[in-house]
Amino acid sequence: MRKFVLWIFIYLLAGFLLTLCFNEAMASTGGKRADELVLSDYVDYFHQTMRPSYAKKAKRLIPPLIQYAQKHNVDPLLMGVVFSFESSWRNFEGDLGERGPGHIMPKKGKPWRVIEGIKYDLSTLDGQIDGACAHMRHSLDSCDTMAQVFAHYGSGSRCQLGPVAMSKMKFRAQYYEKMKKKFRQ
Repeated sequence: MRKFVLWIFIYLLAGFLLTLCFNEAMASTGGKRADELVLSDYVDYFHQTMRPSYAKKAKRLIPPLIQYAQKHNVDPLLMGVVFSFESSWRNFEGDLGERGPGHIMPKKGKPWRVIEGIKYDLSTLDGQIDGACAHMRHSLDSCDTMAQVFAHYGSGSRCQLGPVAMSKMKFRAQYYEKMKKKFRQ
């Protein structure tokens, strides 16, 4: 009986130590792998009913998204939600000239945009994602609520929109909170 109890104790201790080591490894990498898993699961969830064939292409955007989200201190899942609403994670030019999966609007007639004094080249996918994350950081710093953050991101400069538009932004903010609960637990 003692051997059995000893083996259970060793088994539990080993599990505990492995968990500590894993958590330490995740902390030392900034949780990058955890972000990749969260975004991968989110992309599958988002595309499962609407466009399952888009999921594979969307997952190619995850590594640069995490890189630039961390650079600008923005939640990668927040950017994933933005990509979902703005372009369904597709990289294309919109009807008004907005570019990339985050639909960043370039300066009129130019392939770039200046955000907080820094010029972002929107002719490349990396530049589009970097610019989208920089714009989100600016939106987060400029507004008080998540609905206002989504309004600022979408309008480019205003934290408050008309009542119909703000109801859409409130829905986006609620959706983001729901996704945080679902995937960040």
